[in-house]
Amino acid sequence: AVKQTLLKVAQKTAEGVYLESDSRMQVAQNLASNDFVIQVVSPYEEDKPSSYFPPLNKTLLRDWLNKYRSIDSSNPTLIELFDAEKRLLLSTDSSQSEPFLITDIPAGFKKPAFNDFEVGLDEKSIQASIIAPIISPSTGTLIGYLSMKSDITPILAYAMGQSLRTLSPKDTQDIYQMVYVSEDIVLTIAGSFSPESAKDEEFQLVKIPTHPELEAALLKHPESATHSIPRYILEKENALLAYQSVIDLSLSDFTIYVLVYRPSSNVYSSLNKSLLLLALGCSIFVLILCINAYRDVHNNIVRPVSL
Repeated sequence: AVKQTLLKVAQKTAEGVYLESDSRMQVAQNLASNDFVIQVVSPYEEDKPSSYFPPLNKTLLRDWLNKYRSIDSSNPTLIELFDAEKRLLLSTDSSQSEPFLITDIPAGFKKPAFNDFEVGLDEKSIQASIIAPIISPSTGTLIGYLSMKSDITPILAYAMGQSLRTLSPKDTQDIYQMVYVSEDIVLTIAGSFSPESAKDEEFQLVKIPTHPELEAALLKHPESATHSIPRYILEKENALLAYQSVIDLSLSDFTIYVLVYRPSSNVYSSLNKSLLLLALGCSIFVLILCINAYRDVHNNIVRPVSL
């Protein structure tokens, strides 16, 4: 029952991570489909029916994109436009941009996806880039790419159970982690929170060693599973855990998992208490029976014989 509860929690959390990530990808796709962007990127005259900007007027478009950054809820830190040959056409901050898009784009790329993760300039936040295809309305062909970088620390904090930190200790016995799996690389990430605050800026990621039994489980059951792993917590304490993959997020061949575990001592503590109380009750009951038996023997046998 505990394992199934943990699995449901992991599934719900993974669903929340996916929904928030998907909404950000849709923001990037909507921006890539904007008439302003298409007019500047497209080499086809049919895609330029209006005169929003003179051809490749980077200053006006950059100003518009920066204004868009300031009002969008995902707070993009960088927006870049590339042509079909992956050459940089425009960036809201050229000091952060490379002249070419170095990401490998698969054939038939038609929907946005995450393509890069890095530590932010403040060395506290985690930045993720989303790349979206820019499609010509007139020809239906790929004419360029839009890359949007934003801070995903709030998403990661949610995945680490930050929203539950305001609950009482009794309701927060589950611990959340994330696992990154790419070919022969397996990374386990834990969240570190300030005990005084639940704000995003107090949240930090901490890399911890991946338990060998967890690695084996991920290879055997790559989507979701429940397990009981000995010495999982700091290589000392046993734990019951469940994990769920978050799918369809990235161009790269890697998988991200939401993992939830509960120390075995917490799981069995109530059971141990119940067994202790039961044993104590049985002992008292046996003691009462012994006293009654002694009294019966004394009154009915020993005393008459002595008289």
